[in-house]
This record gives sequence, C-alpha cells and structure tokens, in this order.
Amino acid sequence: MSADQFRSIRPSSSRDVNGEENIASHKSKSQPGVTVTRTRRRKAPAHVSSNACTNCKRARAKCDGSEPYPCTRCITRGATDSCTYEVHVKTAKEELVRKVKEQDITIFKLREFINSLQGEHAHFKRILDEAVKFGESPQGSLQAIVDELQKLPSEYFRQDSSSPLNSTDNTYVGSDDADMDSIGSQDGEHLGKPRNVSRWTRVTPAEGLVDHLMYLFFTWVHPIHMLFSEHHFLEDYKAGRDIYCSSTLVNAICAMGCFFLIDENSNTQEARKLMVKFGDQVRRQVELEEKMTATSIVVYSLLFLIELGGGQARKAYSHLRLAAESLRDMDKSSWAVDAVEITVSGVSALNTIWAAFAFQMPADPSSSHALVFDHVHLDWPNSHWRPYTHPSDASKKGQTSYAIRTAHEFAKLAQIMQQTLTEWCGNHGRVTAHGLLQLYQRYLSWKQDLPEALAHPEKGFEVSEGPLAHVFSIHIHYSVAICQLLSPLLEYEDFPPLAKEHVREVVLSSARNGLIAYQQYCKAFSSRYQPPFQSYSLVHLCDILLRHGSEAEIEWAIRFCLETLSEALPGWPCANPLQAMYCESVVGCGYALPSNTNKLMGGKSWQSFSREDKLDCCSRLTYAQPCDMLVEKIDPEMKHKFEIEWRAFIEGHGADHKRNGQGDEPHFNGSERLDNRSSNGPPSMTINSLMNPQ
Repeated sequence: MSADQFRSIRPSSSRDVNGEENIASHKSKSQPGVTVTRTRRRKAPAHVSSNACTNCKRARAKCDGSEPYPCTRCITRGATDSCTYEVHVKTAKEELVRKVKEQDITIFKLREFINSLQGEHAHFKRILDEAVKFGESPQGSLQAIVDELQKLPSEYFRQDSSSPLNSTDNTYVGSDDADMDSIGSQDGEHLGKPRNVSRWTRVTPAEGLVDHLMYLFFTWVHPIHMLFSEHHFLEDYKAGRDIYCSSTLVNAICAMGCFFLIDENSNTQEARKLMVKFGDQVRRQVELEEKMTATSIVVYSLLFLIELGGGQARKAYSHLRLAAESLRDMDKSSWAVDAVEITVSGVSALNTIWAAFAFQMPADPSSSHALVFDHVHLDWPNSHWRPYTHPSDASKKGQTSYAIRTAHEFAKLAQIMQQTLTEWCGNHGRVTAHGLLQLYQRYLSWKQDLPEALAHPEKGFEVSEGPLAHVFSIHIHYSVAICQLLSPLLEYEDFPPLAKEHVREVVLSSARNGLIAYQQYCKAFSSRYQPPFQSYSLVHLCDILLRHGSEAEIEWAIRFCLETLSEALPGWPCANPLQAMYCESVVGCGYALPSNTNKLMGGKSWQSFSREDKLDCCSRLTYAQPCDMLVEKIDPEMKHKFEIEWRAFIEGHGADHKRNGQGDEPHFNGSERLDNRSSNGPPSMTINSLMNPQ
C-alpha cells in the first residue's frame, strides 16, 4: 500500500503543552509524502448562559439561551419545543434564603404592629404565633389579623393615653394642648412635632412612645448628667441629620427613659422588655461602628448608666472607661465648641462621680483645674422644665430650668471630688491635715458661690414655680462629697478626741442636710423618678447616721433608707442589692431591721443576695467607704497638727460662714427637722453649727 492510502492523524494543536511544535506537524515538514490537515476549532457562542437549557445540559454543550426564550442550538436543531430551563440549585438556595429573610422582617414588623395596638392584643398575637408555628406565610397572617380588626367596634381604636406603652400616634400625646416649650429644652422647641421615627429607631414605630421616653430622659437624667448639647441634638433629630444625633444615641436615650416608664399605669415586665430591646439595638449598632466618634462617646456613657441602673456595674464600668479614655482623642472637627465642652465636662463628671462611689481613682481623669463651660451659654433663652411623668404633663406650664447652670456647677463639684480621690486614693504621698482642710474650703466656697437660683432648692416649695429636681440632686451629691472627704478621720484611732468631735459634727451635719434635701426631693417628685446615682447617695448618707447618729436618728435612717429604695425598685433593679447591703450594715452595727423588710425588698430576703449580686451593683462587696484602709495613708503628724490647722482654718475662713448662722449649710435653719416617712413619729434632729471656734 502506498502512503497516500493512509489518512494522517490530526493533531489537537499545532503545539503541545510545553509550547513545542507537535510531532505530527514536524513530520509533515520532514516527510513530504505525509499530508496533515489543520484542525477546525469549534466556534463558541457569543453569549453563554449561566443556566443552560435541559437539551444543552444533556449534550454537555454550551448554551446561549436566556429563559424563557429558546437557545440558538435548539433553534438550529428544530428542538425549540423541548428547550426548557430548570432553576439552578445555587440560585434556588439564594432565593430561598432571601425569602426567609423577607419573612423574618415581615414577622418582626407584624409583632411590632401587634405590640403597638391599643387595648388587649393577645388574640392577634395568637394568630401570628400559630401561623409561624405551622409555617404559614406572614402575609397570610397579616390578612387574618386585618380580617379580625374589621370585626372590632370603632371604640376599640380610640386613643387611650393612660399607658404610654400603647401609644401609636404620630404626634405626641397631649401636644395639641401643650405649649411649644420643650421639657428641659434649651431651644424651646417641642419634641412632639411630626417626624419619621423609623429614621432613628426600628425598635418601635410608635412616635408617641418614643417622644414619651425622650421627655422622661430630658426631665430626670439630662439636667444632672448633661452628656451632650440638647440644643444641637434636637436640631439634628428633627432635621434628620446625624452630626449631633444618631440612631444609636436615640435608642440609648429611649432605653434610659424606660427606667422611668414603669408606674402604676404600666406593665413592669413589658417596660423592661422594651428597655432590653432598645439596649440590644444600641449594642448591635456600636459593634458595627468602625471608629469612635463624639456621638459614640456619649452613647457609651449612656450605656454605663443603663447597665448600672439595671444592676450590672461591672459590665457598665467598661463602657464608662472607654468613653472617658476616648475623650483625649475625640474628633472635634464636626462639632461646635460649646457642644464639645458640654460632652467633655459631662463625661468627665460622670467618670469622677462613679469613681467616688467605687472609691477608686477615675479612669483617665481630666484636669481638675480645666475651665468648665467656657464657651457655653449658661442662661439659654426659653429653657423650661416641668416634673414630667405622664404624657398629660406635657400640657403643664413649665418653669425656668437652670439646667445648664446646674450641669455647670455639677461639673465643678466633680473636679473637687476628683482631687478628693487623689488625696485619699492617689499615690502622691500621705494625707495631711492641711490638704484635707484645703479641700474642705474648696467645697465650702463652691457652695457659697452657687447662683441664687441654685443655692436654695427648698425655696421652690414656697414659690409658684416649684422646686427643681436637678438642683436638689447637686446638693445631695455635695453632702455625700463632704462625708467622703472627712469620714475616714473618724476611724483614725490616734485622732485627738476634741478634733474627732469637730469632724464628727461636720460629717453628721452634712449627712443630715443631704437627707433633708433627699426627703424634700421625695416629697416633690418621689424616689421613683430620680437620677441613677441618687440611690447610691442615699445609702451613703443613711450609713453615716447608722454609724455616728443618735438612737432616734438611726431608727429613722433605717426605715427611711429601705422605704425609699423600695419606692425606687420598680424602675431601678440596682435598688434591691443596695437594700441588701444596707441591711447587712444595719445587722453588723447591732441594730434590728423593720418587721416588713422582706416586703420592702419586693418579697426577697436580704440574705439571699450573693457576692456576685453585690459586685454587679457596686463592683465591690459593700457600698461603704473603706475607711480602715484609708486611715493607713494618714500622715502620723495629723494627730499633732490637726487642731492647729483647724483653728487656723476657722480664723481664716470661718467668719463668713458663721455670719450666715449655720456655717456649712446656711440655707437650713436650726429649727429644720427631718420628717419621718414611717408611722413611728419623727425624731428631733436639730442641725448644729459646724464650726465652733470655742
């Protein structure tokens, strides 16, 4: 046979995988008798579908079809009738996941809708729960609810403002009758103007409820713990801007407002669940933040107050520490100078006050000599305040708030308290008589220099406008600060008896005056509505009477402390372990507890609280000042020098105070008595002069 009778093998490529020429091609050049034909490459379709038709899948061919139209391959073969497409497995899974997420969102919206309905909604909740349980679509559940709603009488949908939890209107309840002065507001604008609440929170669509929570916050928390500029915040809140306002901040404010939401007209458990929802939303949002902003610092400070009020001090402190340490690197470029000063002073004061209650140096403290509110307008026009607890209170006439002045003085007081902590807890050296009396003089000067509107909180009972809650609060904190400054001296064994008696009178008078202010606060507003730290102040002041007061004072203090904390308990879970720790101190001092102690503690026994409960409340096992440890820092020369320093102090500074009649507390006269909240009759507790030069 000749070579021409054999057909040559076609190579798949003119080159092999290594880039060398194919052997057959090489032979064709060396052997002229061998004919090699070129390979004709299959033309690929211009468009390749990610989901081939069934015919192309069986033939393992590329498909250029696009559902629902036939592909080119099937058209050329006349198989258009059988050119069908099946859903790709991956696409089907993605579509399924998308639908599940959409249903979850629909279910969430349905639940929020049901929870916002007026009156009894258990029937609708059952419809939705059963639908979800048996796998029915949320849309079907919604239709079932709509069908049930159509059967209800029109009276069911009438506005009922008795419970703020049921408010679903788009304007604030009572806003039609209210003046346009915001509660505690600096700019006089009303919170209840219509707005898109969903822009700021997804916890609830009820604008009336959100407004109510914000009113509660701005009435009872903001004037004493002013962590941000309300003026700038409200402007951005209403305009939908996020320079001074953010969704996270609004949710934190609402969570804080939930502590005051629980009253006789509301369901305690429902309000706490609502607070948990707002708090969880805040935590989820801060986790997504890439960097700390000025607003983030405010949010973490509020998280501290939220968790502290809920009895989680150890967890709360980490958030406060982060906020305080972030002040140093705070981005101030987008904020006005006054807004920056308010936040820096407010967070620093909060940091110092908690350190004073925990008896430790504050985390990353600010300068104790820094100017406070140097660029802040202290008398903001149209600034009004009213004791707001219920939506109907929005229609009451407001009074001049002095909120910024109060926050200003509170920040200055915190600076002195920071120096007190440095004196007792710092590492700068021994505690001397001169150092303590210098600090004492700074406290007295702070009190004497208070503006007239803030100097006499009890006068609010005598005038038409009434007392201001935040003004009482700074006087209560002032009394606690004096006690913390001087109380360790009463445990100093080498202290001369006469010097100890001087100090004892100062400490006792401060505690008595603080409790007078506290009692007047309760008389005007009740302890149910108070700033978070006020319960901690109460146990400190009552502890002074417990350890150094007369028998009548001790009996009164025990009952007053437990009853007042009991009144605060529905809103403030931290009040319960504080009650338990105070009971422990009472028993430890050898006194009997009231017969109804368990009832005052919400049915719990004071002995049932564990170490962990106490640590979660105070981050220590007791609220009491560790005087036995602090006396070790006292200069041994104190026992010789204190009397000399004390007399020099009286001669140099005491005349002005003596001229006012009662020294340290000139605004309380000697006939003032502590009213007894119990039925056993009030003890006689005359306030003596603090500084007796004789």
